[in-house]
Amino acid sequence: SSSKENAKDRISDKDKKDEDDPDRQESLRSIKRSLNNVLNRLSDQMLESVSKSISGLYRSNPVNDVNECFLANIKNACVPLHLVMSGLIPIYIACASGVHVQSGDDVQLGGYLLEHIVLDLLGELEDARNAREDDNAITENDDDMAGDESV
Repeated sequence: SSSKENAKDRISDKDKKDEDDPDRQESLRSIKRSLNNVLNRLSDQMLESVSKSISGLYRSNPVNDVNECFLANIKNACVPLHLVMSGLIPIYIACASGVHVQSGDDVQLGGYLLEHIVLDLLGELEDARNAREDDNAITENDDDMAGDESV
């Protein structure tokens, strides 16, 4: 267990250092800008062209940075806070599939997206369960208090 915690600490320390690095921040801004420009043209007719353009980003940038930015863009477009844009989901997934196929095994975009989306869903499910348990505990306390007052 302690080796897992140490590994997590090392990873989070590295992430903190990367977050403070101005060169990395500029690189991430550039990737986000490029992705936004390309994905603004996303349509059924432009799907292949957009997928190829995104695949090109992997050749000139760190794979993990492009994966992170692409996932963030997909989530922002398809699942903004408290809303699901069901009309956009198929075209974005088709685009991600095209990028995965064109980029090959080096990028592993499909696995990355699936892993992170499932982890996000599990986190949301746990949060919802915890909130429900908290609500039930509050309701039980209110019921106990009401019972005490009637005595």
